[in-house]
Amino acid sequence: MSQINLLPWRALKKRQQQQRFLGLLALVSLLMLGLLWAISNRIAQQTTTQQQVNQTLTQQVTALQQQLHASKSIGLARKQLVTRIELIAHYQQQRNLSVWLFNQLAALVPDTVSLQRLSLAEQRLQLSGHTQDASALAAMLRKFEHVPALQQARLDSLISEEPPRHASRSLAQFSLQVAINPEAELLSWQTQP
Repeated sequence: MSQINLLPWRALKKRQQQQRFLGLLALVSLLMLGLLWAISNRIAQQTTTQQQVNQTLTQQVTALQQQLHASKSIGLARKQLVTRIELIAHYQQQRNLSVWLFNQLAALVPDTVSLQRLSLAEQRLQLSGHTQDASALAAMLRKFEHVPALQQARLDSLISEEPPRHASRSLAQFSLQVAINPEAELLSWQTQP
């Protein structure tokens, strides 16, 4: 038998397989490194995009907070202004009340009734005076009921006096109370009959 040495051929084939394996391993490694680089690039790009979105949102939130703060201060200023307006309106109404009251009394009090005392305290008007005719006093009380701002007209006392010798009619002394409704419209200067 002839001697054939297969060992170098086997070693050569083994070396070729190793080189192929190392080549494939290098190629796969390069592909994996390329893939990892692409993925990390994509992640970095998305992170940058997200940071820009977050920064924009932060700016918008800051702007909205400033607007909210401004609207709160405007709301507070509006409340203070409304309070001032209500206070001025209240004082204006109180100031006009006495003028309105005297105008109303001039229209409501008949000629046969004379007022001697008038006092206003805690939205209650107290009137006292003399009358020559009790029916005129009753008519005056009915007129009070037709004025929306004057409520609960009540006669407290009616005392008849002896007429003096030279007087043709007797006098009666009266006292009455009327509640004043501050919410009623005081602008109607004319009374209803």
